[in-house]
This record gives sequence, structure tokens and C-alpha cells, in this order.
Amino acid sequence: MCTGGLETYKLKVGYKWMNDVMVEQGGQMKKISGNLCEAFDEKKDGKIIGKLLAIGVGININRSQEALNLIDQTATSMLGASKSDVKFSVADILEGYSRMLLSNLQALYQNGFDSSYGYISSHLLYKGKPVKIFDLDNLDSVIAEGTLEDIDSKYGFLKISGHDSLIMNGRLRLSM
Repeated sequence: MCTGGLETYKLKVGYKWMNDVMVEQGGQMKKISGNLCEAFDEKKDGKIIGKLLAIGVGININRSQEALNLIDQTATSMLGASKSDVKFSVADILEGYSRMLLSNLQALYQNGFDSSYGYISSHLLYKGKPVKIFDLDNLDSVIAEGTLEDIDSKYGFLKISGHDSLIMNGRLRLSM
């Protein structure tokens, strides 16, 4: 939902379900950001009085390619993907991201996931490709395998061909 900010820097953006933001660099999609969300009940005196949402975001802004090569996946930074020699203002990036995130969360709250579906679906990586979904607690256990059709327009769950139910969590990998 917040990839539009990356597109303003002329970066080709895609989502790797469910929480990775990827950009194209050198003809290859590389991870530039990851997002984790957790919802929980707000309690007072043992009674639920509301809902809370914790959001964690990591964005590679000015990280060097040498530093990125040390992690366990193909990654890039805004600096590397934009081919710029000028470092980005971290404060400006975070301020813009925060504004966009708040705007998107308000739209999600008011209109449901339908308001974001078209954009996310059109940027979904591996659509039409064979994939495997692995259990997060046991990465040796495949919970679904087939062609990635799309995401569900109501909740954003994965639709996999040959799998009767929607997939709500797991680790997505391309089948080779």
C-alpha cells in the first residue's frame, strides 16, 4: 500500500506476498522493504475496550551494496536501485512514508481492503507462476502448491490454483 512513494523515485515496485516490497534493479527484483503488522486487543481492567495495531517497517534507504550482500537474501536500497550518487534524506523518506501509511490506513478503515485491492493485485509478484507456500513454523512443510492466481479482494489472502481455500499466511517461494 505504501509503495507509491518508491514509484515517485522512478523505481519499478512489486509486492512479494505477504510483507516484502521489492524493486527492480538490473533486471532482477530485490527486496527493499519489509512490513510486519500485528493487531491486538486494548484492555482495561481485564475488559476489551478497543483494538490496537502495531506496525514495524524496515526500509533500505542509503545502505551500500556491500552491506546488503551480507544478508541472506537478494536486497537493494533506494540509493542502489535509483542509481543515484546523492544519498536520500532519511527524515524526508520517513515523513513521506508516515503520511502515506496514515492515509492508506484511513482508507482501509473507511472502505475495507477493496480500496487497495486493485493496486496491490496489479503489483503482485509471481502472479501466474508456480509457487509453493511453506508453513512458517516448519519450512520443510508445504501447505500449498500451484499457480499463484491473485489475492482475495476482500482480505488479501492468496488464491492458488488447485487449492480449495485461501492462504492467509506462510512463506512464499517460486517453484523451480
